[in-house]
Amino acid sequence: MLVDIMSSVTMWFSQVGNIIGRELSHMSPREYSIGLVLCICVGFVLLRGRN
Repeated sequence: MLVDIMSSVTMWFSQVGNIIGRELSHMSPREYSIGLVLCICVGFVLLRGRN
């Protein structure tokens, strides 16, 4: 059972990685910067909520 769970998680991560890789290869610098700002904002909100 644990092997099946690990296998499905590994397969899921590889599929997500492939999708992200395809999307990121066609992004413009402006889209990269927007994504970076969004990631920083989400991270800040999540870390601030822990305090």
